[in-house]
Amino acid sequence: MSGIHEEMVAWLKKADALTIFAHISPDGDTIGSSLALWHALGQQAQLVCEDPIPEKYAFLPGAQAFLSPDAAQPRAYALAVDAADAGRLGTARSLFEAAAHTAVIDHHGTNPGYAQICRIEPDLGATGTLVREILNEGGWAASAEIALCLYVAISTDTGNFSFSSTRRRDMLAVADLVEKFDLAETTRRLFRMKRREHTLLLGEMLSGARFCVDGRVAYGQVTGDMLSRVGAQYADIEGLIDSLINMEGVEVALLFSQRGDTKLSIRTLTMDAAAIAQRYGGGGHVRAAGATLNLPLEEAVRRVVRDVEREME
Repeated sequence: MSGIHEEMVAWLKKADALTIFAHISPDGDTIGSSLALWHALGQQAQLVCEDPIPEKYAFLPGAQAFLSPDAAQPRAYALAVDAADAGRLGTARSLFEAAAHTAVIDHHGTNPGYAQICRIEPDLGATGTLVREILNEGGWAASAEIALCLYVAISTDTGNFSFSSTRRRDMLAVADLVEKFDLAETTRRLFRMKRREHTLLLGEMLSGARFCVDGRVAYGQVTGDMLSRVGAQYADIEGLIDSLINMEGVEVALLFSQRGDTKLSIRTLTMDAAAIAQRYGGGGHVRAAGATLNLPLEEAVRRVVRDVEREME
């Protein structure tokens, strides 16, 4: 694969005043990929994310280095990592767009290519795989810190290498990294250990879950009151939708959460999740996507569920 990332490698080597942007509601891929680049570049880049890094990923080396957009300084080079569109940068978008030189590394098929230099490969299971290949091609060695960050990025976005989006390149990207950190402990943290508040929130969400189209569609919601009741944080919403899509007979899962606007997460087994999300200004992958609706929670639920029902019937 020598040379396929040549343009991005050259851009990174010129980026002497760089800001690396993670997307809002940061997940393991955007966090791990951003941190891997930060370590490789000598920790000279500025890390920015609108939202706090979830406690689940606080163990990653450098996780505390992320700045809010208000605390960040304008820099000449700006790199968005795993952000499917500029809107996914949240309030950091203006900082990104003000940079003289912009770039994107991403794996979302709905990404419109909103930077001057774009490295987008929708066929990969994780942006972390692209980052791994770019660092390899550029001659940046994988330290123990980089290895851990890349593993977290790739394993979380591929469902521990179990999602249909997982490719051979995703698995090869971590094959020579897993002996550089404690794989068993990292896997336990990522896939088995849950915050008590997350588990209580899951119970709240499932107790109100609804079904339609003969049980083929499952949908649930998380309100501010539910979060307060169990002492949960917004980060505890991550992963809740898996319990809906993994129910027997369910082909489409929808999770609505209240955060000013209404956040929609979509998981599917047969339908195109990205196509559904794009109707509401969002995007993502064929089997996993999301959108933000400028609607009250109840109205968003009615509208999206009605649209999905019509399409499935």
